Amino acid sequence: MKTDGYPTYHLANVVDDHLMGITHVLRGVEWQISTPKHLLLYKAFGWSAPLFGHLPLIVNQDGSKLSKRQHDLHIEYYQDQGYFPEAVLNFVTDIGGGFDDREHGVVLSIEDLLEKFNLSRLTKNSCRLDKDKLEQFNQLDLQRRLNSPTDILLLISQLHDLVQKTYGERLSSSTTQAKVLTADYLKRVLIYFEKRIVRLQDLLQPEFAYIWVVPDSIPIEELPAMSCKHAEVLRCVLQVISSISNFNKERIVEEIKDVSRQYGLKIPAIMKLIRMTVTGMKEGPPVGEMLYMLGQDTAVERMKHALTLL
Repeated sequence: MKTDGYPTYHLANVVDDHLMGITHVLRGVEWQISTPKHLLLYKAFGWSAPLFGHLPLIVNQDGSKLSKRQHDLHIEYYQDQGYFPEAVLNFVTDIGGGFDDREHGVVLSIEDLLEKFNLSRLTKNSCRLDKDKLEQFNQLDLQRRLNSPTDILLLISQLHDLVQKTYGERLSSSTTQAKVLTADYLKRVLIYFEKRIVRLQDLLQPEFAYIWVVPDSIPIEELPAMSCKHAEVLRCVLQVISSISNFNKERIVEEIKDVSRQYGLKIPAIMKLIRMTVTGMKEGPPVGEMLYMLGQDTAVERMKHALTLL
């Protein structure tokens, strides 16, 4: 007992575990040195000691010790960043081992983890946090959820809220913009980009802004030099894009190439013109892919809007 009348940790720990019927104690390797004291206390009380297992330290990827001041050690960080619980759980359990021939590329449910866990297979050396594995697990879990009729509805709802929070004021400015908040459009975005994103929040990065909002302005001085007026070329592109009956990436590119030949323009120049006027970005995804992703109606609306700015 301590001088203030309270029991020491070593005594309280042993008594508490015994009264709760604890059979297995898993704790950090730093407690290994105290185990003989605890075993002697169990023996002194005439109690059966539980089985003790001491887990290796988890360290940063560079081998440095973890610190509670690190923001990415708190579960709230992973929640705020959009990591799924199952992905974080698989990430943590993958670090310390405890599994025989764990299958790679699979996110296990907590029930499967419990069933497959083998205490004797725990890692004995210090374990390094490899954040790339967390990214892999989260992407796998995202794809799994997209294939679930129930989970995809939840993803659509979550993405709706994220887009609304990020672009709310700009979305409410027009009926066309509000279309990006429809369930059908959000589902289309999720499925189209499922192999390119890790978290829903990735879809709110600047390179994906064109999916959600119309550019406020066009950097006219940076448009590619042409022998004809930019508006004239864009108006022709608008006409052919709006008349495509089977709207797909290949057909879009074919029609744009026809326009480039009609005006004697190089393909990169006309593609840059379309990208900058429709998205406001100098660089980005291939134009055919970009217009297909937006959909024919939205692509046409974007071009009409761009013509008012040229």
